[in-house]
Amino acid sequence: MATNKTVLIIDDEQEICMLLATIVKKNSLNPVYVHSISDAVLIVEKFRPILTFLDINLPDGNGLDLLGTLTSQYPKMKVVIISAFDGFRERAINIGAHGFLSKPFTQKSVAELLIANETA
Repeated sequence: MATNKTVLIIDDEQEICMLLATIVKKNSLNPVYVHSISDAVLIVEKFRPILTFLDINLPDGNGLDLLGTLTSQYPKMKVVIISAFDGFRERAINIGAHGFLSKPFTQKSVAELLIANETA
C-alpha cells in the first residue's frame, strides 16, 4: 500500500467533486479537488497524488491534453478519465489513462477503480 494517500479530483462540477471526495474518503484516502487545469498543475506538483480523476471538459482546456502531460511528467501517477461521453474511452486509454469512469457513476464503480489502481 502506498504511503501517499492523496487522490486528486479535477472536474468543473462542484457536485461531482464532492461526491467523488466522499467516496474517496470512505476508502481511507485523502481527496483534493480542483475545477481547472491550471489549479490541477499546482496541486499535482504540491501533493504528487497517487491517483487522479480527470474530467475531459474543463473551463481552461481539454482534460485529454492534460492526461498526456501527466503521463509523461509523472509516470507513476495513475489517471482515470471521467466523462459522460463513452466515445472518449478508447482515446483516453491510448493516451495513457488507467481507467475510465462514465458519468453518471456509482459508489461501487468508483470503489472498484480505487481497488484496481491499488489505492485502497
